[in-house]
This record gives sequence, C-alpha cells and structure tokens, in this order.
Amino acid sequence: MRLSLRSESNTQFMMLRGWFGGLLLAWIVSAAPAIAQDSQDDGEDLLDEAIQLQLEADTPRDYDKIADLCEEAIDAGLSDESTATAKQMWASACLEYAQSHAERVFSTPQDPRWQFLRQQALKRLEKAVELNPQMAEAHLAIAQYNLLPGGDRMAAEAAIAVALENLDDDPSRHAMAIVLRAQTTEDLDKKLEDLGKALEIDPANSMALNLRGNIYLEQGKTEEAIADFRTLAEAEGNNPLILVLLAEKLVEGEKYDEALQVIDQALEVKSDLAPALLIRARAHLGLDKDEEAIEDVSRVLELEPRNLDALRLRANARYSLKKYDEALKDVEKILAFDPQNGNVILLRAFVYTAMEKYDPAIEDMEMLVAGNPDDPQLKNTLAMIYNSAKRPRRAIGIYNELLGDDPRDASALRGRGDAQLSMGEHKLAIEDYESALKLDEEDDGVLNNLAWVLATSTFDELRDGKRALELALKAAELTDHKEAHVLSTLAAAYAENGDFENAVKWSEKSVEIAEPGRQSEDLNKELETFRSGKPVRERETVEEETDEDDEGDKPADDDGKGDEGGGDEGGGNEGGTAD
Repeated sequence: MRLSLRSESNTQFMMLRGWFGGLLLAWIVSAAPAIAQDSQDDGEDLLDEAIQLQLEADTPRDYDKIADLCEEAIDAGLSDESTATAKQMWASACLEYAQSHAERVFSTPQDPRWQFLRQQALKRLEKAVELNPQMAEAHLAIAQYNLLPGGDRMAAEAAIAVALENLDDDPSRHAMAIVLRAQTTEDLDKKLEDLGKALEIDPANSMALNLRGNIYLEQGKTEEAIADFRTLAEAEGNNPLILVLLAEKLVEGEKYDEALQVIDQALEVKSDLAPALLIRARAHLGLDKDEEAIEDVSRVLELEPRNLDALRLRANARYSLKKYDEALKDVEKILAFDPQNGNVILLRAFVYTAMEKYDPAIEDMEMLVAGNPDDPQLKNTLAMIYNSAKRPRRAIGIYNELLGDDPRDASALRGRGDAQLSMGEHKLAIEDYESALKLDEEDDGVLNNLAWVLATSTFDELRDGKRALELALKAAELTDHKEAHVLSTLAAAYAENGDFENAVKWSEKSVEIAEPGRQSEDLNKELETFRSGKPVRERETVEEETDEDDEGDKPADDDGKGDEGGGDEGGGNEGGTAD
C-alpha cells in the first residue's frame, strides 16, 4: 500500500485554499463598506453582487459566476479603486475554481474526467495570473496541475520560479514550492537537495518526507527511508494509512517484527483496515508464519472478496505450507478475474509441479516463455520442470540455449548438471557443477550435488572422497545442518572416506529430520548401508519417453550406452543404493 503523491498534492491544495480563503474573506469584509458607499451605477452594483456571492460560494459554478460578475462590472465602469478590487476578486475566483477540482484530480483513484477538469482549471489559473502576475498561490497551482502525467514540465518550472519570487515568509508554502521544484527534475542529487531544503524549512512536510523516503528506498538506504516514514507517521498524528505506509517500508527493509508493532497501532485505530491486514500478512510471511498470514488474508477477503493481492498472498502461503489443492483454488480465482497475470500463472506452474502434475505445469511455462522469449529465468524454470518430469534431454536442450547466450549463467550450469546426473552422465555433471561453483562458491545446492556424485558415483575414476567431504561440510554449514538430503550427502562423503562412525551419525540425523514418505524410506536404506560398513553407490537411469524433438539433445553416456533417465528437481541426492 503506497500513499499516493496525488493525495499529498491534494492536501497541499487544501492548505492553500484554507489560508487564501480566510485572507480573502477578511479583506472583503473590511472593504465592503467603502465599496457600498459608491454603488450607484451598474458597475458598482455588479461588484456588490460578486462580493455577496463570494461570501457564500462553494461550487465551481459559483466561482465562474463571480468571475463573470467582476468582468461585467469592469466593463460597465468602475472607479480605479473598485477596478483593482474587481480584478483581485476575479483572479481569486479563478484560483478557487481550480482548487475546487483538486480533490477529483489529485486523489486516488482519480475522477475519470480528470484530464478535462485539469484543462478547465489551468484555463482559469492562466487568467488569474494574467490579472495578478504576483499571485503566488495561482502559480503554485499551475505547477501542480502541470506536474501530473501529460502536463507541461517547463510551464511548471516557470510557475514555481515566479511563485518563489512572490511568496511571503510562511514556511509551509515556501517548503511546498521547493517540493514541487524537486519534482521537476530527474536528477536524484538535485531532487534530494531540494527535499532537504524543504524539510529544513518545514520538518513535518508530508510530501517531502514521502518523496525522500521513497528515493532512499530506491537507493538501498533502508534506514534513512524508514526514519523519514517514521517522522511522516508522527507528523500525521498516527493516521492509520500513514502507519500502514511505514509498516510497508519496514517490511521492504525486512524489519518484520517492527512492522508488526506499527501495524498493530494502525489496527487499534481501525480494526478492519484491509491494507493494514495485508501488510501484516506480508510481515508474517517474512517470519515464516504462514498460518498467521493466511488468517490475516482471509479476514481481508471477508471484507473484499475480490481483492486479488489478498488471494495471491494466500495462494503463496498455502503453497509454502504444501496445501496445494487450496493454493490452486486461490490461483484459479485470481485468473478468473485476471487471466493474463503472468506471476500467477507462474505460481500455478509451481503448484502443479509440486503436485507432480507435470503436463499442465509445462503447458503454463511454455506459454509464459512464448510470451517472454528473452527471459532467462522463465526458461530456467521450464527446464527445471522438464527435469522434474523425467525429461532431462528436453531440459538440457533449453540449458544449452541459455548457456549459448550466457556461458556464465550459473543457474543453467547447475540445472544442466542436475539433468546430466539424472541421466547417469556423471562426468558431464561434474564438469557443469565445477563451472557453476566457480561462479558462486556458496551455492549450497551445487556444493551438495557435486559432493554427492563425487562420493557415490559408480565410476571409480570420478570419485574423490576428500573433495566430497570438503564440499559436503560446507553445504551442511550453509544450510545450518537442517536439510535432510544435505546431511545424507555428508554421511555418504564420510563413508567414502572409510569413516563409518560419522557416516552413521549424520545419516541418523538426516533420518530424524526427513519428511515422511519416499525421502524417509530412502534415507533409512542408506543408514542400513552405512551400518553394514558399506559406502553408497548410485547411478540413476530412469527411462524417458523419446520423441523427435529430444533426439538432437541426447548426449553420449560415459560408458557409451547412452542410458536415459530422469532426475529429481535440484538433483543429486534423494537416497542411494549400496553396491
């Protein structure tokens, strides 16, 4: 949830309107008796009518009527003093007209007719500065309207310059002019300089704090950004929407606990505030509290059943909890409203893959790749799913294409290594893993898979127990000794070095934390192998259906037999068998 800059601009418009309206009313009341004394002719009568209407005016039509009366009064004939009064009122009515459209033009969402309304407002403002060239507030309004998309940036700059020359000493209006000037440049240093000046003049200027905070975020200056948003929240008197904005920045800075504290403040003010509940859900996801995230998002969906952001967050949380059927239901709800949403289609592909429904997963990914042919991440994902679907040759074809474009694509090297390993091509797999490791020495997946093949390969000349143990120890450290398949690799490396005491120790730990089902069964078989004093030897060769498109990607086997097989996603170690 982002606080709209248009909302900020509207706030500034209202501030100017309140200030100028009060000043004008005081002036009119003091001037009225003198004008009334000389109201015999038609011009003075028309001016009197304009003055009376000004005291009650509150619609654009009223302000246009005041302008018309002032123009008619001048045409009918007035004294010099009354002419000056009429021109001032005419200019003021034009400004009031422009400000009366501010909420519809600058708020979020905008009025569908906002461009027409802006055109009408600018027409009146140009008349206002023609009548009173020193009218600073009108020049500032011209700048604000022109800073909207499709506006005249040069006209905005010129208007701001005139305004700064004619503003009085009021700090809030001076600061506002400088904030507007900051928005006319793309130079971040100049923009930050102006925003800093504005905040020196008016430390609580909400627009300046918002703009500078977002720039700091873009620059990766998270602490500075959060400091600005904290000040903004304080300046706005703990407005719940501002608190949500602060919490959003804390989440972006991965300060999830602090974000939860701020969101709780916002929800104390308004317990059913959907943006606050969504941000709290994101903070819970960041803390791996998926159930709490789902609870928050479900509350949002009770308030707003078609909130697609809420559905997407819940789908992700359910996917993380392996509640695949429920995640798929949320995904389908989103796609019913937004069938071309690429991110959601990608999530559906992951859900299908986790459910081992590879055909629809591949269909989704092929569609995404066709629409984004230059996106290497999508191609990598498609290849990964091919590998999971026991179609490693298709995967290798995509990885070869990716590496032809970028030989330093570490993900493609690791993926191709996994595919080679699943086909029993140990030598080729080792070469790819070694190349990937040179690009990223702390990729625990590459470390694990390379260690596994070096410890368990059926090719004597490829095994290297010492290096396998070195790599496995590093992979276990990087994963905090919490991944069952990594501890299995560590056990296999110890066994290859003849240290069966440690092999059994780490194999037992891997069994303790293994997921029920196939992984647990395979790891228990490994444990029995180590207890019998034998190392693990594995060469996976799973049959793969052949079609014409696959033939050109078929590599030669190490022993010349060209065995075909599939590999698990991530490759390398989901359990081994003894020689």
